[in-house]
Amino acid sequence: MRWRWLDTGSAARAVVDAMSDSALQRVRRLANTPYQVDRVRAALEHLGQRIDLLEARERTRAAELQAAVQIEGLRLRAALRDARPRPAPAMRDERVDLAEGLRRLEPRAPAAFRLWAPALQVNEAAYHVDPTHNCSVDGHLVAETFRLFVRAHVSGAVLDVGCGPQPVPAYLRGYRLDCVAGVDPLPPMAPHPFMFHQGVAEYLPWADRSFDTVVVATSLDHVLLLEESLDELSRVLTDDGKLVLWVGLVPGAKRYDPRAPDVAKIDDFHLFHFDEPWLMEVLRGRFFVGERLAPAPGESSVFYSLEKERLP
Repeated sequence: MRWRWLDTGSAARAVVDAMSDSALQRVRRLANTPYQVDRVRAALEHLGQRIDLLEARERTRAAELQAAVQIEGLRLRAALRDARPRPAPAMRDERVDLAEGLRRLEPRAPAAFRLWAPALQVNEAAYHVDPTHNCSVDGHLVAETFRLFVRAHVSGAVLDVGCGPQPVPAYLRGYRLDCVAGVDPLPPMAPHPFMFHQGVAEYLPWADRSFDTVVVATSLDHVLLLEESLDELSRVLTDDGKLVLWVGLVPGAKRYDPRAPDVAKIDDFHLFHFDEPWLMEVLRGRFFVGERLAPAPGESSVFYSLEKERLP
């Protein structure tokens, strides 16, 4: 009887032990059959995916916190910065107006030009129909943050390339307008209260080293000749000046070549989008990054403060 009681107790304890196994023990036991191996593998893959998701969320939270800290720092720097504004320099007597600029651009990249020129009218229509989402006007939240970024870096005479059709871009609000010049291929909705030239970025009508700050806000991906436009921005910027840039990044976007045989538009507004790696390649040799801010992690907008590369 004693032997039978022990046997019965052992069986009962085995049942209880099986019910109270640790997770690792259950996995080891279940792994004895191919079917259970597949179940365990699927469970582990699911667990790995959940861990990856949690890590991604934590990275996003960390990026959001870092951006918030940077933005608050910008507020303080903008409030304390002595921008030392100076009047914008006069344009050259001989300047390339819009019609002449278009005439000169066409033979430099004929196929791309045929796709790019109609986009000017498409952009103009979009700006008039929905300025809040297409222009840096009051109410555009990213433009308000960009204003802090600009004010933290701006100084002296300022050139806004692609200033848009609104009278004053939101990011330049509060800066002395006699110290601002702007250029855009589109006519303004109402006269700009600063020096304005209707033309293209590839032919800027100012002398070398004319401006202490050049601002380009969401317009660099609208030019026809990207590298030639960057050369012009560098040319009119003083040696210790800053290029303040706002771009939208699209990971995986193809590097733009306006003279490529397969050049094509990617939508009604653009021939290209920027991916950060190739944007950095294009900037290299002309500019280096002094500060970078992604104001809303997970969104496309990124701000850069760029300084000119100095030749040895």
